[in-house]
Amino acid sequence: MQSVFKSATGVFPGIVFWGTIVLLVVLFVVDIVMQRLNLSLYFHLFDALVVAFLLWIWLKTEYIIDGDQLKCQAGPFTAKFAVSDIKKVDMSKRMWSGYRPALSFDGMVVYYHKYDEIFISPKDKEGFLSVLKRMNPTIEIVGNEA
Repeated sequence: MQSVFKSATGVFPGIVFWGTIVLLVVLFVVDIVMQRLNLSLYFHLFDALVVAFLLWIWLKTEYIIDGDQLKCQAGPFTAKFAVSDIKKVDMSKRMWSGYRPALSFDGMVVYYHKYDEIFISPKDKEGFLSVLKRMNPTIEIVGNEA
């Protein structure tokens, strides 16, 4: 059975994503109004790719539990590992570096294998943890929300 959990979205990442998208669209519209589109065509083709890439990440950041696999996806970027390899979930830490397929700072750090860790931010934290614990009861949940 497959369970899909969408990422929570935070204010700051939302401002960064949507602010960039709006800025690029406004620049495109200004060039159309000013009739300068032919001078900046390559710039706007690049803009369109950036907007598509950002929308892909925004709309497709999710965590999929399928069988014994947890797949963390943020647009084209994915991490996949076995739920049975998860050792600990820390609800109190914020990870500012490393792989972070999350659209919010309100999340959890998942420790798996021996030294690997990933920061994720499922919108339904309780449901996500419930599915993980059902599949792997040895997972240690620590932190202020445990």
